[in-house]
Amino acid sequence: MTQVDIRGVIVPDDDQWIYDWFEMAATSPKIIRDAISAANGDDLTVTINGQLFKGEMTAVCVCNGTWYGGSFNPVPDAEPDDGLLDVLIVEKVNLLQVAGVIGKY
Repeated sequence: MTQVDIRGVIVPDDDQWIYDWFEMAATSPKIIRDAISAANGDDLTVTINGQLFKGEMTAVCVCNGTWYGGSFNPVPDAEPDDGLLDVLIVEKVNLLQVAGVIGKY
């Protein structure tokens, strides 16, 4: 099982080394991408600022803006300049349930 640890402020990929140098809590998108890629389809355990998330999920959206993919709006209160990632976790549901609500996003 792969562990993804999201902690501290969210920083640009190019600035992560500064936070690492000073041993300050920070996470860049590259850290998240690399952890997910390393899992290679295996289960993930995600910790966000100390809060553990595990189990079967239908979707996990980690966003710094409100829209992506043209018309998908999973976290309407996300702000791209607040230094935070907004996270939406959808616990495991069946395909019929997904089809019934996907248009609302």
